[in-house]
This record gives sequence, C-alpha cells and structure tokens, in this order.
Amino acid sequence: MKRVLVISSGGGHWQQARLLHPALPKETTFVRASGFKSDIPDCSLRTIWRVPRCFVRSLMLIKRVRPDVVLSTGALPGLIGIIAGRLLGAKVVWIDSVANAQKLSLSGRAARYICRDVFSQWPKVAQQTGARYAGSVL
Repeated sequence: MKRVLVISSGGGHWQQARLLHPALPKETTFVRASGFKSDIPDCSLRTIWRVPRCFVRSLMLIKRVRPDVVLSTGALPGLIGIIAGRLLGAKVVWIDSVANAQKLSLSGRAARYICRDVFSQWPKVAQQTGARYAGSVL
C-alpha cells in the first residue's frame, strides 16, 4: 500500500483536498497550511518571506511521513511541498483548483515542470495547457 501525503492551503484548496479522501489509500496523511500552529506554515506571494520556513517544515514533514506520493490541490505551500517531496524521492501530483476555469494557476504552471502528473478540473484548460483532465472533485 502506498503512503500518500496531501498538502494544501486552507479554504477552497483544503475542501477540494478533503473531497479526494474516498479515492485515496488509508495510509493518506492530510496537511493544511495555516497561519496557526500546523505542520506547514502558510505563505503566498504577499508573504514571500515565509517561503524558507515553509520549505524547511515541508522537508521535515516529508522525512517524518515518508510518503510514496505527495499530492497538492493548490497554492504556494502545496507547490513547496511538491518540490520538497520531489527532492526527497516521492512521486508528485498536482490537481489545480476548480476555481481556475480559464487557465492554470501560477503554482499549477510551475508544477508542470516538477510533477509527474498535473491535472486541471476543466477539460478546456487541460487541453490548452497539456495538463490532464480526469473529472472534477466538486
């Protein structure tokens, strides 16, 4: 059985990540980035100074959980987790938020260069960007 680590930001990204729960193995660990005490601190382009701390905490988390797969539904903390997972030998998967109906998110565009698989929840966006479409989690 593969161990999966799902990392996402709060809000809609987190809700979409949790909707994946029935499709994932029992050995799945869910981590939400937040400004509160959590495994992964939240960060964004507006709080770019938090990125190094987010990266170090992501590395520590991945070393502790030792996932076979790191998956993210979005935002910068998820991308950082994907990068850390890739550096530590995990397979990495990105599922872009359903909110991105016109184009891949900035993090999703970066994830295309890092991830084994990048999914869009919109067929047109997948077709335009080379991402994969396998349905929507909502």
